[in-house]
Amino acid sequence: MDMWITISSLGILAVTIHFIKDNWQFDHFVSDVLYIPLSYTALAIKDSIIKIVSELNIADRLIGITSDNEAKMLVLT
Repeated sequence: MDMWITISSLGILAVTIHFIKDNWQFDHFVSDVLYIPLSYTALAIKDSIIKIVSELNIADRLIGITSDNEAKMLVLT
């Protein structure tokens, strides 16, 4: 996951999913690019991630989450 701040201070969260298919081929896709409101906090980011994981029904398959080193993302760990 990567968090960006636009010039106009909008928070953008991009969620990319990486996985291995049954035939052991590596694959990935961008699951979502979300707007996080101006008051984006670690809690708002966490809630967005939980929503995506729940919608995709992958909580029991999730091994790890990586992110950029943006300060609010580090609070989530």
